[in-house]
Amino acid sequence: MSGEEDIVKRLAEAKAHLEKRVAELEREISANKAVIAVLDEVLAEKSFKRLKVEAKAKPIEAAPPPLEGERLELTTVDGIFLGELFVKGDELLLIPAQNISLRVDLPPFTSFLLNRVLEPMRKKDDEEVLSGRLPPDKAFKYEVSEESGILRSLKIFNYGDPRRLNELKNAIRWTLRRLYEKGS
Repeated sequence: MSGEEDIVKRLAEAKAHLEKRVAELEREISANKAVIAVLDEVLAEKSFKRLKVEAKAKPIEAAPPPLEGERLELTTVDGIFLGELFVKGDELLLIPAQNISLRVDLPPFTSFLLNRVLEPMRKKDDEEVLSGRLPPDKAFKYEVSEESGILRSLKIFNYGDPRRLNELKNAIRWTLRRLYEKGS
């Protein structure tokens, strides 16, 4: 074998080794992301403080469902009704309970839900649109409806994949519970 053939053989072996290693790392990343998703869900459920509520508190009725599709009732640990989350297609709609005041100017609404959850998702999709990997009409966006500082609804468009949907549900649930604790 000539020197040039030997170099080509070693380069091919190095390439095969690197391709195998990249595949292993991609599988490891995928597995780690799955574990992170599970941890996010468990942390979102367990990271709020438990609140003692007087026995006289009763669930509050919400507005009739504005969307058909998946419906998730959001409550405190003690069963106090906080609102409903509707998922239809690529839209997510939060309607808080009518008789409770969830202030949008209190943490964690802006500091956590908007700044640490929704805005990064919006910015990521905006970058995807700019690079041409995502059509503009499929980019993540959201609308907050409030009246005198009280949350009336939160509508999310193009939430993305099931993992992102799960992250949004957990973040919204946690945020509403925290806002309720601060307001009561």
